[in-house]
Amino acid sequence: MNSTLKPLSDWLLPPNMFRLLTQYRFAPLCFALTHSDVLARNKQLLNRHAGKRCFILCNGPSVKQQDITVLKKEIVFSVSSGYKHPDYAAIAPRYHCVPQLTYSDKITPPVAIEWFAEMDAGIGGAELFLDSQEYALVQKHHLFPGRQPYYLCTGRRYFPHAPKTLPDMAGIIPRAQSVPITALMLALYMGFKKIYLLGTDHDWFVKKEYRYFYEPTVLKGKDTGVRVDGSLETTLWDELPAIEKMWSQYRAIKALAQSGGAAIYNASPGSMLDEFPRVRLEEVVCR
Repeated sequence: MNSTLKPLSDWLLPPNMFRLLTQYRFAPLCFALTHSDVLARNKQLLNRHAGKRCFILCNGPSVKQQDITVLKKEIVFSVSSGYKHPDYAAIAPRYHCVPQLTYSDKITPPVAIEWFAEMDAGIGGAELFLDSQEYALVQKHHLFPGRQPYYLCTGRRYFPHAPKTLPDMAGIIPRAQSVPITALMLALYMGFKKIYLLGTDHDWFVKKEYRYFYEPTVLKGKDTGVRVDGSLETTLWDELPAIEKMWSQYRAIKALAQSGGAAIYNASPGSMLDEFPRVRLEEVVCR
């Protein structure tokens, strides 16, 4: 019986096909095959800012301790609902990056549509990056009128350990555990040589709460495993796998940056992220 089943399984799922499906998630793989023209647009981003520096403004509470108006003349990436910062218009981020949404009973397509409408009104002239998963929703409901978002196909199941080759943002890239990691991949692809992280506190597992520098509106109470008041529903045991995965991705990004002669710094006061040298924002912008 076993001698019969083995060749049958090989015929139904050839080894190369098996390896392909274990390396890539099915939906992003299909998107890459059917929308190669959409992803090809990302090639124009390669080395767009070669040799320059940028700042990735994330949403941790530590941002409230900083005067971000010093970034007015800098190239800034914002993420998710970062447009809620009172000084957002003053610094006018060049780019805005949105992670892949996790649809559930909390985050439904109508919630996503409402959030995207709020985002469209808030990000000014920033160039927008969405996950390819959101492409159909945006097209169907004619979201972001007047904009042409870039789409990132986050379909690789595993983030390469100590990668030597920069992920091709016009192809299928690793799925990041946190949006700053996606923004870092973009920044390196664009050729930035010095990258500064702000608001990457990553201390939710210590403080037992998930907070932002702003008060959520559309997405209030929508985070998985988080109560409406921001406290965690989970224990450290539940969080440890996510922490390990996130830190390993940051370590891989650090190795990737170093191999290309780039450097990443953490300018988030009190951050738990210890993979990068720590700097003070005020000292960086005054240099």
